[in-house]
Amino acid sequence: MRFIVPKGWPVKGLKDHQAAAVEAREEAGLVGRTYPKPIGSYLAWKRQKTGFCLVKVKVFLIEVQGHLDGWKEKGQRSIAWLKAEDAATLIDEPGLAEIVLNLPRRLPKKWRSNARAIPLVDQISGPHPIIRPPGGA
Repeated sequence: MRFIVPKGWPVKGLKDHQAAAVEAREEAGLVGRTYPKPIGSYLAWKRQKTGFCLVKVKVFLIEVQGHLDGWKEKGQRSIAWLKAEDAATLIDEPGLAEIVLNLPRRLPKKWRSNARAIPLVDQISGPHPIIRPPGGA
């Protein structure tokens, strides 16, 4: 099992945070408002048809307002809601783990009171339950 956050390539005609919202919907079924300014970035290897390439990944926050019953990659992924410190221990990419571990202080002030858990996506589908955040979503 490999835990990640939804990520993809830039999309022509969309700002980066809008493309991040599309990826969150397609990979995890998350719907909500995406913060337009990245909270950090890290280097990661991205799989391509012919191999891997090193990319700089910008990380955007999404204020989750709902979770779809079905989404594009549902059969390929499962989702878990975790506290930042728990999520950071499950992430193999050091740059992403650091961003997640420090997430509480990186949140915009107006979002801090509602932050309870963050979603992580498991790249391997399986019988993992969807663990909902406290209070719904």
